[in-house]
Amino acid sequence: MLKNMKIGLRLGLAFGIVLVMMAVLIVVGLSNMATIKDNIDYIIKTTNARKDTAKEMQRITLGISLNIRGMLLIKDIGTKGEFKKKVEDNRSKYSELLKRVEDMTRKDDTKGHELINQIKNNMKITEESQNRVMDLSLAGKEADALDVMLRESWPAAQKCAEVAEEFVKYQEEQLNKQYETLVSEYEETRKLMFTIGSITLLLAIGLAIFITRGIVKPINEGVSVMNSLAGGDLTVDVEAKSKDEIGQLMASISSMVKKLKEIVTDVLSASDNVASGSEELSASAQKLSQGAAEQAASVEETSSSMEEMASTVKQNADNAQQTEKIAKKSAEDARESGKAVNEAVAEMKQIEEKISIIEEIERQTKLLELN
Repeated sequence: MLKNMKIGLRLGLAFGIVLVMMAVLIVVGLSNMATIKDNIDYIIKTTNARKDTAKEMQRITLGISLNIRGMLLIKDIGTKGEFKKKVEDNRSKYSELLKRVEDMTRKDDTKGHELINQIKNNMKITEESQNRVMDLSLAGKEADALDVMLRESWPAAQKCAEVAEEFVKYQEEQLNKQYETLVSEYEETRKLMFTIGSITLLLAIGLAIFITRGIVKPINEGVSVMNSLAGGDLTVDVEAKSKDEIGQLMASISSMVKKLKEIVTDVLSASDNVASGSEELSASAQKLSQGAAEQAASVEETSSSMEEMASTVKQNADNAQQTEKIAKKSAEDARESGKAVNEAVAEMKQIEEKISIIEEIERQTKLLELN
């Protein structure tokens, strides 16, 4: 089927396949790179941010505890009020950070939400005990405030710090897992792209070899055929094995070889005829040459005879002159003889008449005798 395809169609199909494979490679690569980017963004903007936020919450918790302890150490009511104000500000910031952490935690992150709820509950208990400590300290009841802090506030704060530390560790674990997932995705992407790239490369090489052989091999056969024809070999066998441009070229060469064979056959036949005619012409030429030689001999003989005849004619001319002279003389004699003859004729006529009379007399005499 591929052999019968046009060369342009085969090249277009091969390049199309390679381009499709390259497009698949690019799409897969971009898709996986986008996934990796999303994971990196999530690690940096979410998991790492949650870890940093949790650590910030730990520092705020420590700051709240230090401010409350400062209230217990200071006797001045105004300074105590400033410490309480700092505690309230830190609590407000803590709540904002906790809300941010909760928003950044995915809904399917069950453990993360569980730890956040524990932080909320422990923070509520801690704030209640801390409020009693601050109220007692502002009321001047330092001993009662210290007792509540040691019995309730400090253990609650410790519990809250432990949960916050557990949340930080959990975020670090998530960060490591996501990093491992990211590395795994990178490796998978690299392997996938390498596989697709290798397949594309091998496919491109295979198609290039296949198409090149499909074009070069018939062309070499055509060149071999043309070289044979150039050497005068018309017995070469030309076969069109495909219907593409090369096959059409081979078919045309095959037709040309057939035509050349016919022409050469006709030329050989004509050559035989010419050779036969040449032999006949040569024989005729030989005969003509022989006849010409004989004619030349005859001409020579005729020429010799003509010379003899000319001599004879000349001699006859001389004799004619002599004869003319004699004839003139004879004519004169003849004229004289004619006169004599005429006279003799006249006399003979007279004699004849006399004889006729005598014969008539003799006849009459015989008739008389018979009577």
